[in-house]
Amino acid sequence: MRSYELVIILSSKLDSKKQDKITDKLKKTISDLKGKLLLSEVWGLKNLAYPISKQDQGIYFYYKLTLEADKLLTLEKTIKLEENILRFLLIKLET
Repeated sequence: MRSYELVIILSSKLDSKKQDKITDKLKKTISDLKGKLLLSEVWGLKNLAYPISKQDQGIYFYYKLTLEADKLLTLEKTIKLEENILRFLLIKLET
């Protein structure tokens, strides 16, 4: 298993219920892929460096997780299918 950091930016137009639904779906996907969520933080509403989908702000979430390398593509596809995720960054951590 490899360690990764994941940052997602959600649309600032979402209410807390929709935010929770998206983050719960992401956590469930990680566990379904036999990964382990080590850390989950809400960084909150921040200004974007440039507009994304005509939005100047986004809600940032940070995750530290472990996952098999061959499951990574499935996780990325799940993230890309969620229309309220404006951007994401997934980085492999050095061990």
